[in-house]
Amino acid sequence: MDESSYGNFAVNLFIINITFTLGLYGYDQLVNRTSAVSQANEIKISGYCFRLGILWVLLCPIFSYILIDYFVKYDFFNIYSLLLFFLIPVLIIYSTFFKLIGNIVKVYLVLNLWKLIFPIIVFILCLLGLDFLGNIWVIFLVSVVSVFAFPFMRTRLDFKVEEKSKNKTEELNLLLASSFSLVGFFLFDNLDRNTFIALYDVEVFGDYFFIYILLMTPISLISNYYSSLKISGYKKLFNIKEFHIDLRNLLFLNGLVSLLSVVFIIFLLEFDFIEIRSMSLDFMFCVISMCMVKGVYSLASVAYSINCKSTTLYVLSFISIIISVFIFHIVTVYFSNLNYFNLVTIFLLLWFFRLCIYIYAIRKDHHNSLG
Repeated sequence: MDESSYGNFAVNLFIINITFTLGLYGYDQLVNRTSAVSQANEIKISGYCFRLGILWVLLCPIFSYILIDYFVKYDFFNIYSLLLFFLIPVLIIYSTFFKLIGNIVKVYLVLNLWKLIFPIIVFILCLLGLDFLGNIWVIFLVSVVSVFAFPFMRTRLDFKVEEKSKNKTEELNLLLASSFSLVGFFLFDNLDRNTFIALYDVEVFGDYFFIYILLMTPISLISNYYSSLKISGYKKLFNIKEFHIDLRNLLFLNGLVSLLSVVFIIFLLEFDFIEIRSMSLDFMFCVISMCMVKGVYSLASVAYSINCKSTTLYVLSFISIIISVFIFHIVTVYFSNLNYFNLVTIFLLLWFFRLCIYIYAIRKDHHNSLG
């Protein structure tokens, strides 16, 4: 695969990752906060929340297409991408239910198994000498649909839909706040890659995306797993001192994972398995630092989604959206000649300030809740 082909492949993979990020636009957070689980693992959900979920699954693909089309200037729309935009929210709601009953293994299988199926299909097509880039969305679709064929997807989940909702207005406000929060996160989280696509050619984006995926994937897996383990504990009793300890522990784990990733990348470069143009080691160190901060943020995200008020979510999300749109337009219009290192340094600082603000908000709302 030449640089141009890989660049196009990277953009398509980026879009599918965005779709998983947007997911259910915060509906899963609403389920986490308002549902209850009995000792027999029966999930109790209000009728109003249940009906909102059906509506949200139908609206999510429309929202995703509008956002991605605006920020990622790339022609990706076809019948296969449309079907994926509907299937991905279904996978995410499955993972949410498994998370509620504490089955973390199945959570990861539901969300990540397609990532194993996809390269296997690509590898087989390459062996057969068939073009996979021209059928990339078909392969994505087959990979995601294949997840539904595995036995664990037929696990019996016990539900009890309670027609009486404690507070419909509160549930709706929480859903809107979570949706607003997720859109803010989407814009902020993908600001670096959106800007790379806007400023540079697909070849440069392909190089950056490759480095980012190599560094961020193991950090993301460790961080999301660690954060998932803390959900039930935070819901039962949130302790700010334990939260700070968890942050330090996760930062240490991310540091170890990052070190291993760097050794692996240097090995690939040293023996000419990969070639990355115009991207130095100091640039790579900056990307590592940004990935580590983003990994720690995943734990803060779990804590604030459980503990922060709806008004706090609205305010923080609004700030994220304004900053993201502002930075995106300012950089792409007035600073289009920025080099890679300076550009990523800007994103690193933005992520560090975001993490600090969210930790402050968690502490403030937790302190207020204690009276």
